[in-house]
Amino acid sequence: MYTAKQMNEFGKRLRTTVGLPYSPVAIHIYEDDSEVPADAFRPYRDKGIHYGMCQAISLVKTEGMTIALSKEDHWCWKPLMAFGLVDCEPGTPVYSQVLRNCGIPQPDRAAYHFQKDFPRMPRNDRRVLVFAPLETASFVPDVILAYCGNITQVRDLIAGAKRGYGKLVQSSFDYMDSCVYSFFRSRYEREFNITFPDPGEVGRACCPENEIIFSIPCEKMEMLVEQCEEKKKHAAGRTLKQDGTIMPDFPRPQFYNELFELWGLQTGEVSWNESQRGYKI
Repeated sequence: MYTAKQMNEFGKRLRTTVGLPYSPVAIHIYEDDSEVPADAFRPYRDKGIHYGMCQAISLVKTEGMTIALSKEDHWCWKPLMAFGLVDCEPGTPVYSQVLRNCGIPQPDRAAYHFQKDFPRMPRNDRRVLVFAPLETASFVPDVILAYCGNITQVRDLIAGAKRGYGKLVQSSFDYMDSCVYSFFRSRYEREFNITFPDPGEVGRACCPENEIIFSIPCEKMEMLVEQCEEKKKHAAGRTLKQDGTIMPDFPRPQFYNELFELWGLQTGEVSWNESQRGYKI
């Protein structure tokens, strides 16, 4: 099991290697209020205010805060349901209201979506969500959210995951509820996940419109960091040049020529050779 200090270091290394705009965000779920770290800011207890979960994450990203959200702190409906803090059972007035507002106008399909796709924890009114910058968190997280500022950063993380585990990152996409989908798959299936910030996260939490969330299970963080570092080191000597023009017959990796020769097609200039690949099979 990793320590908080080890996770702090992984956060610093990943941010530097991939060029993330902020420290990754550490999230841990505590099943009882008494377990929450003493240094965590409690919005309602400390200032009599409420935050949406996306707003708390934004403050962690930009201000470096550690924030704990219990049932009384939330100001958005979906986390309350997803994290098992309120009732939303079929046949209740709450359930009918939920189906009316889940983004699907057909009642039967809305019910199917909510029962099949929307994740929910068992009911526990004392459950608390704690968020902190991974680089300074005093706890070991369940899930880590890397907010990427551009597609290059997302692509580098996907590459690291693929290099380490030999499979693609799989995700299902919705236009809403990024607070839920960015957490649950990585928490319960222990898989990497990609999520688009939803309208509320952009509109209420000041999340830039070009950001993308890459979710990381805690136990896969070390592998991801190491693979991203290795890829960056070897890719440095074989960069793709882009000057705004479309160039035919561009220089290609050595293996392109090898394949084209086997296919009886023309070969050309080599951009990088096999010794520069970074790994051998």
